Amino acid sequence: MVPFKFLFFIPFFCSLLLVVSCEDSSNDNPSWKTIFEDNFDRADGSIGSNWSVDPCLNATMSVSNNQLLYTSTSASNDNLGSTYVNIISSSKTRIVIKVRTGANADMIEFAGFGFVPNENSDIFYLLAVNKTYLALEKNKFSTSETLILDSKNVSLDNNTDYYLEYIVDGSSFCGYLKDSSGLIISQVTKEDLSYSSWYIGFCAGSYGPTSFSVDDFKIEIYK
Repeated sequence: MVPFKFLFFIPFFCSLLLVVSCEDSSNDNPSWKTIFEDNFDRADGSIGSNWSVDPCLNATMSVSNNQLLYTSTSASNDNLGSTYVNIISSSKTRIVIKVRTGANADMIEFAGFGFVPNENSDIFYLLAVNKTYLALEKNKFSTSETLILDSKNVSLDNNTDYYLEYIVDGSSFCGYLKDSSGLIISQVTKEDLSYSSWYIGFCAGSYGPTSFSVDDFKIEIYK
């Protein structure tokens, strides 16, 4: 399985000339077909058989109160990822997840998810958010390089629900941060290489002891 544990996130603000037009983000578009969803409505404990979790020393990810709870005890060795076990074959894919911040949203280093083109790929495309920014990244596992494709300043409140949405359409990468009603707060976009198969995973990290939850994970393809 693709290792998400090598993922790291570098805070960086940049302004890029964008030529991507993000479209089809509406939930009402009938062309989006759900192929996997998980609302974590099950007994407390491990995330479940549909997921592969990369463990780390100072953080855990488990089902708690019908949500997926990330908890860290330190600012080091706390980058944790979980990968959906099946590969997705589609040139146009959308993933959505609800993130609920805790009492100290400023301690979230990153919460997000991304695409690995195939099992042996060295590239990981990440959409992530923290207290102050939304970023679209291209990470290279072998060299620990991170390229910020686009980023925007945002401001997350404590104990608040948000939605992260990530669309890949051929070579177009589009990320959204939405409020609990689905209204767009911010978006990031970029053109890059084109792929048609993906491993998809969720990942998180912190600046210190903290916890937050995610829910309503969904993978869709465009028919």
